Amino acid sequence: MSTLIPTPHFQLRKPSFESPAEEKSAGADSSAIHKNEGLGFQIIAPSFQVNNGTIRILNTSDNSPDSIAIRNLNMTMFVELTDEQRFLDIDELQFDVPELDIRQLEAYGQIYNDERFFEVNALTVSHENSTIRFNGEVDGTGLFERQHSASIRNRQL
Repeated sequence: MSTLIPTPHFQLRKPSFESPAEEKSAGADSSAIHKNEGLGFQIIAPSFQVNNGTIRILNTSDNSPDSIAIRNLNMTMFVELTDEQRFLDIDELQFDVPELDIRQLEAYGQIYNDERFFEVNALTVSHENSTIRFNGEVDGTGLFERQHSASIRNRQL
């Protein structure tokens, strides 16, 4: 009798990868160059999918197992990471972490960040018989600012 073993699957549909260097013209002034000092790259993936994946995290902290494996990872999302904004539209996120006794954690929702806002929209996390939903906005924070610590101190909730 043969056993069918599922094959891990990773898929990107119509991704766009750009480097700010590709966008600069020979006559770019210093303000345009300064503006592009954020990530240094852009990713736009309208359909980012992982099916039956595994992520291994080695050498974790002293109070946890030596390594942690995120197993049975299923994920479908829209990803946009640019200098101007970071956006995740999570349609499906499911996984197990056996070392931490987490079985079938599920999540969906949206996470957005630009130079001014960090927003969480209808981010729903479910585990066993519990579900929690997050909605919120932080005004005055940019994750990739040079003055990140000052940005967080000056935020408005």
